[in-house]
Amino acid sequence: MIRGLIRPDSLLAASVFAILFAVSYRDDASIIAGSRFFQDVTQSAHIAALKQYSAVAFGVPAIAAAIILLSGWPARNVLGLMTAWLTALALFIILRVLPTAPEISGKVLISASIFSLVVPAAMCVAGTKGGGAVAPVVFRGALGFAYLHVALNLAMAFSGQGYHAGRFLGTTAHPNFIGVQLALCAMLMLAGFSGRLPLKIFNALALAAALGALMLTGSRTALVVFGFGASVFWTARGVKLSHVLLVVGVLLLTSLGASAVGIDMDMTQYDRANGINTRGGAWTSLWRAVEEAPVAGLGEFPTSSENSYLRGWATIGIVYLVAYLGFVLAVVRCARSLRRVRARARAHHIFLGLLAGLLLGGVLEGFLLDTISPTIFLFLLSALALDAGRPKRMPRPQEFGSKALACEGRGPAPHAHATAP
Repeated sequence: MIRGLIRPDSLLAASVFAILFAVSYRDDASIIAGSRFFQDVTQSAHIAALKQYSAVAFGVPAIAAAIILLSGWPARNVLGLMTAWLTALALFIILRVLPTAPEISGKVLISASIFSLVVPAAMCVAGTKGGGAVAPVVFRGALGFAYLHVALNLAMAFSGQGYHAGRFLGTTAHPNFIGVQLALCAMLMLAGFSGRLPLKIFNALALAAALGALMLTGSRTALVVFGFGASVFWTARGVKLSHVLLVVGVLLLTSLGASAVGIDMDMTQYDRANGINTRGGAWTSLWRAVEEAPVAGLGEFPTSSENSYLRGWATIGIVYLVAYLGFVLAVVRCARSLRRVRARARAHHIFLGLLAGLLLGGVLEGFLLDTISPTIFLFLLSALALDAGRPKRMPRPQEFGSKALACEGRGPAPHAHATAP
């Protein structure tokens, strides 16, 4: 009965949407109330209400997983090289920091448990439709979240709420957080130009809104994530690199101007501490933390967080760099395997772009060591979608023709050999 009413792809898309929503709108009222940084920041009542009850959304993937266990749908493994590297890294982090920072171990374990809820649905989609069908379904759920997230933040921006010192914080606790989130939303929308014309127009307007709101954050990291990720996406789609750079540049400059005019901003949000290089100081601090225990790590997070790789190295030792080197090699291997199915791999290519953008952005921020955030969950979902499988390669026109001739007896059948009388 269940199999006739609900489909695995619907459960997977709903689970992805619900998880991204729940981790994006966690209840942070206590953090805001106890911080001097937020004294002049205001958030609307509806955002506060969403955050208060957002944990309910975790019930969606939990219910979906229970339905799948009872359904008897065929399943297929979707975990591959990338998810294997990330799983091993998560387990090592849990064990390494447990003696010195058990709260970090707990958060990593919670994140892994939440993420595991989408795996049964992904396995059933792969079992019923093939591994290549997982990425488009994950993309559908993530894109739906992106539309909602951008709409809620844009409403805050136009109402004058969510600003601090000229920078837009939106629904988060830091302008870099919301900036990277909006960059990822905009990248998802780059792959959303499909379907009928009204849908394409809607997606174009949403993309413009995402980029405009991104500019208000003043996050240079977000610009790097979007610019590099979008370049990888379009290059993977077969667009010439020179054209890619031109389009990315035009998008960023146009959105910069639109945000300045539309919200009456003077772009001072891109100024930094009267010209002082605060990130350089943070990197110096992180490197000193690395030097204290370069092999085994400190077993806890250092105070600075402006570089994911130095932060991870300082926390758990050289294992972190080795794990991410293996992960990057797995991403490159996946990118090469997608060349043969370029025309049918739009969702795969955007997840490839998301990974590339976040891997480069990790040099500027520590979000690759986040636990419960939309950024790290989109990173994990991208790896899962790519690991699940690539689309099936469609036969070339000449292959269709030769098979048809063979079936009608008007041409040689494949592998046929002439025999002597």
